[in-house]
Amino acid sequence: MDESRYFESLTGAKVKLFEDGEFVSELKYVSRIDTAYYYLDYLEEEKEPYENGFYCDTNRVAKAGSTYRLEVLKDGFDPVWCETTVPEPVQLGRFKCDMKKEPHEYYNEYYLLNMNLEIPDNRNEGNFYKLSVYKYRGVELDIKRKSGYYGQYGGYGYYRSEDLDSIVPTDTIVQEMEYNEYVFSNDPVLNLYGNTDILGTEASSAEFFTDELFTRDVYDLSFWGQTWRKVYFEYGEYLEVVAAVETLSKEFFLFSRSLEQQDLVQDNPFAEPVPVYSNVAGGLGIFGSAASSGKSFLFGEYPINGKTYIDIMTYQQLYPYSPY
Repeated sequence: MDESRYFESLTGAKVKLFEDGEFVSELKYVSRIDTAYYYLDYLEEEKEPYENGFYCDTNRVAKAGSTYRLEVLKDGFDPVWCETTVPEPVQLGRFKCDMKKEPHEYYNEYYLLNMNLEIPDNRNEGNFYKLSVYKYRGVELDIKRKSGYYGQYGGYGYYRSEDLDSIVPTDTIVQEMEYNEYVFSNDPVLNLYGNTDILGTEASSAEFFTDELFTRDVYDLSFWGQTWRKVYFEYGEYLEVVAAVETLSKEFFLFSRSLEQQDLVQDNPFAEPVPVYSNVAGGLGIFGSAASSGKSFLFGEYPINGKTYIDIMTYQQLYPYSPY
């Protein structure tokens, strides 16, 4: 029931790592000083430094299929232990994606990304997954300067097709990540663990799923995402969509789901409290593992001969924001 904004790390503990039952290393403590911020009345700020260290073994790489066990000992505390088996990464099949403009109440440029991803699965095993979608975009420099954050005119919208007459093409493409990563689906596999509020008034976003509803050895998972901007191929722009699937250990899946459910019922007086899953014997916490796979789909062409590509940090240094 502690309401502290932070917990100081426990120094001087013995943290032993075992691989498939054999002792392999004792993790070393790395100290790190962090700062907790408290915001008071009248814009006053209070800072409090604390030690936020961790234990690690930088020389060891986890092996898929191996079971790892941690044993933690510290004078004055009861010993604790936990273990996890690292899953094999899933070998993803075909990934298809199409982009379709849709009407929207607030945005002139609003596109749906309809996606299908083949997932091979051994139905004799119980597997646990997490789905993520990332979008990487290449934007013509002159369009970027005249729109978007750090734009020449200080706005944050993107150019529409009717505004293109003022564009002076360059040989430079600005590479950035689009931070709208929500994934939605009507697929029963994803809907089984869909993330929605208690009253069901919002669209269900998908993230965690299992293979319990897979009906064939290769399941064609269907889902969609969103993007707020057209790709102007004539200026050398591109959009790369990456579908990433993490295969999770069972304890990592249960922890992630319980944490998500607890967040959903937060401040809801009608909901039952959700305990967060722990697999630490003698303590509280999570020791889990995951293995990642991904497939990408490219709208446009990248790279293009004669084009110079710069990242968003370089762009912001070269063209700092200045209000008009």
